[in-house]
Amino acid sequence: ELKLIQQKINKKIFQIQDAVQLDFLDQIREIDFEQRCVIEYKENISYKGVELLVRKLAKVSEYKVSLTYGDVGISISKDNLKNKIYTEYNRAFVIVEEGQYEKNIVKVFPKSKYLSIRYNGYHKDAPKYYKKLDEYIIKNNYEIIDDSIEIQLVDPSLITCESEMVSEIQIPV
Repeated sequence: ELKLIQQKINKKIFQIQDAVQLDFLDQIREIDFEQRCVIEYKENISYKGVELLVRKLAKVSEYKVSLTYGDVGISISKDNLKNKIYTEYNRAFVIVEEGQYEKNIVKVFPKSKYLSIRYNGYHKDAPKYYKKLDEYIIKNNYEIIDDSIEIQLVDPSLITCESEMVSEIQIPV
């Protein structure tokens, strides 16, 4: 159990170091991700209710969300993305190791190419970045194949000003 905690801490340190690399801010990148397993909690909610959605996820998954911040995210459905509705989320999730939980409670984000953009700000700031990704998708003839992934890469309790808050949106294409 201590080794698992140590791995999570090391992963978190790497993630924070990666998140503060300013070279990637406001830049659309094409990244190939392996499949990722998540436990999810589904409920339609606006960005104003995101924290409540994450709390419900923690209760349902019996997962210590505060220890793994950055592995916790929210999603906008594929349909809402296609209809350009960027303020309604449909799920909160926490990324877990494959085989850690029963298959019936795990969703898999597919192995795919993802369009990714990092930005300074919170979920309320995300719509303009979704629009930027949508323009890139149209310009490059991509097709959205699943729901978005939106993650705050730095735990909000660790920041002293909004410019330190780094979030990332990923859309599988």
